[in-house]
Amino acid sequence: MNINHHIKQLKEKYGNILYLFFPIIIILIAFNYIILNNYLLIGDYKDILSVYEPSVFLASNPLSLWNNLWLSGMPEISNIMSDRLYPLSFPIYFIFNNIYAVNIVVILHIIIAYFAMYNLSTLITKNKEITLLTSLIYVFSGLMLSRVFAGHIFFVFAYAWIPLIYYYFAKILYLKENTIKNYIIITLLNCLLLAMGNVYSLILTYLLIAIFILYYIITTKKIIKYISVLLIPTLLSTLIMGIKVIPSINFSENVIRIDNINVLEGGGSLENNFASLILGTPIDVNSAFWFPESCALIGIVCIIFAIIGLVFGKKEIAVPSIIAVFFSLVWADGGNNLLWAIHYLPVLDNLRCPGRIFGALLPLILVIAIYGIKILYNLPKDISKLKLSKEQKFNLKLIIGGLILIKLLELPYQTVPNATSVISLLLVIIFIALLYLEKVSEKVLKYYLISTLTINLIILIIFNSGMILDIIPVFIVITLITIITLTYINKNNLNLGLKNQYIAILLISFLVISMTTLTYISPANKIVEMNPNLENSPANEIAEKIIEMGSDNSQIWAYTNGWEYYHQDFNYILMKNGIHTVRGHYPYVLKSSLPAGINIGNVTYYTADYIIDTAYLDNGNQNIHDYTFKIENISVYKPEEVLPNAFVIRGDNIISSKTTTFSPDKIIIEGDFKSGDVAILKTAYYDGWKVNGQDAAPTGNMVASILNSDTKIVEFKFDPNDVKFGIIVSIIGIISLILLIFRRKNVDDYLNKL
Repeated sequence: MNINHHIKQLKEKYGNILYLFFPIIIILIAFNYIILNNYLLIGDYKDILSVYEPSVFLASNPLSLWNNLWLSGMPEISNIMSDRLYPLSFPIYFIFNNIYAVNIVVILHIIIAYFAMYNLSTLITKNKEITLLTSLIYVFSGLMLSRVFAGHIFFVFAYAWIPLIYYYFAKILYLKENTIKNYIIITLLNCLLLAMGNVYSLILTYLLIAIFILYYIITTKKIIKYISVLLIPTLLSTLIMGIKVIPSINFSENVIRIDNINVLEGGGSLENNFASLILGTPIDVNSAFWFPESCALIGIVCIIFAIIGLVFGKKEIAVPSIIAVFFSLVWADGGNNLLWAIHYLPVLDNLRCPGRIFGALLPLILVIAIYGIKILYNLPKDISKLKLSKEQKFNLKLIIGGLILIKLLELPYQTVPNATSVISLLLVIIFIALLYLEKVSEKVLKYYLISTLTINLIILIIFNSGMILDIIPVFIVITLITIITLTYINKNNLNLGLKNQYIAILLISFLVISMTTLTYISPANKIVEMNPNLENSPANEIAEKIIEMGSDNSQIWAYTNGWEYYHQDFNYILMKNGIHTVRGHYPYVLKSSLPAGINIGNVTYYTADYIIDTAYLDNGNQNIHDYTFKIENISVYKPEEVLPNAFVIRGDNIISSKTTTFSPDKIIIEGDFKSGDVAILKTAYYDGWKVNGQDAAPTGNMVASILNSDTKIVEFKFDPNDVKFGIIVSIIGIISLILLIFRRKNVDDYLNKL
């Protein structure tokens, strides 16, 4: 009986049960080459490996606080970018302990993104075809699939959940469902984004939500009510995730970027922003950031429908939406707008790549586009042209004024625009002009949609002609299945009346978008980057030789001298073999990372047991002349004087000792140690290390402490106070959440009184 009840609920929400399985089938078909070839990664292996490699360590040590295999050591519990606490990634990595498990995780999130966008769409319309097609446009958008292609998996994770954050905020703001249930769900969604290590997307999403909240505060004067809407889930999620948030505060003060952040670099202009949305071109063609950083690509049809939604929508929906869109366009300008100073506001000054704002904006644009379609559906049948009421004229003038203002703010930085950006802007401006002149009739709208969609298609084919040919078989299958499914589910779609014409145009728009974005993940498109060739990497044989030769240390360290970004296979394979990588590519590294060599007395000790000449793969030169062995012409040097993993110094000499315990969080050495000796652990210094119960101090960037008594044993233990404090805060947060659940009726009554 319960099963039948749930099936009935699913049918009410999704219509025919095929709606549940159809998008999953379409997504699996799109990613068929990944599913059928288990040696390929779903995106650029360099970016995937750079965020996955720490998980190699965690798969063996899931409860550790310190990552003693990664970049001279790293406080894993404090790392804000770690997805260790995210239930939909790390547990899967842990189970499979294989890099290709990333593919399962990413495809899972593409499917989640569809259903999340579908839920958001249901706030506007009950038309299943519109919600289905718009949700497919979201998951097949340039925003989503270009990120998949780039291997930016944390962004894919975030984009899967962001529509649901908007969904539950909208239920509170518009449907007046001011219930603790909705706050709790928003809280849990916030926790998911924090757990996956994507504070970036969370901040940008809340910037746009804050615009809506601020608008309602100004227009209604109900300050406490709307501030509580923002603060309750924010405070709750911060408390629950205290185990990550509290240590991360300390972490942020102890790390540096591997490259300098220029928050203004990579911005575009008004015309470039529209080109990104309509044609998927980057907003700054001269930027160091490549196209996935600002590729949105939802096509002209969605933009036209969104404009209708913004102009003809209710004031309480349209006006804050217009402001949010304009804020996003200004933000995406980066340093090419006189309002560039907003990028230097506290917290925001860490958010580089201005085009990333489209990740937070796109679900809003799509739901506004659905709103526009609904408005067209509800127009009286006898209306000949779209006439503007006083309120609608205000909305349109606000849009026109905003566009003019943005362009004026950009003029001091204006460069010669390219053809695609000019065309994109013209397509938008012409439609706005037709609305302003009240020249848009049913016929004009239909022909404008068809003609602009044709232009959109032609330009996309021209710029992707070589790659599109390679995805035609997959594209044809997706097209046929989509059309057959829609026709089978609702035979009325065969009758192309006014309303079904909009569905047909939306369908064609989806096919245009999917045809283009499929090239991002096509095996023909940079197949080499999608295949890390781990099984053929020389790192395998080098790792085997290193293990065979061994070391006097409990843990073998290896130092690679090439550009780490292009040699992620070495980091991955070395770590899989338990070899510590002194260097690697990661967005943030500890300020206290260790150098290649350290002087003690008159002796220079290497920090690494082996030096690997990966630079040979970059420049073809033999950069290490005194090598110990070579594999595939890559020199490897084993120094004679290597710093022990843990040791004690007396004067200028290292005292003989024996390591009896070696784990990520605890190392014990035994020997004849005297008061005044200095005990040192060869790892990057970080707050929280203790030596025989005393707080350690940094010495040569390493963990050290002066022994205050004679002893036979020295214990190094990572026991950070911020983690303990974070656990206490999380417990408080979880208890608070449980109390709210049990007292939800009382809390709901209180919230409604607000």
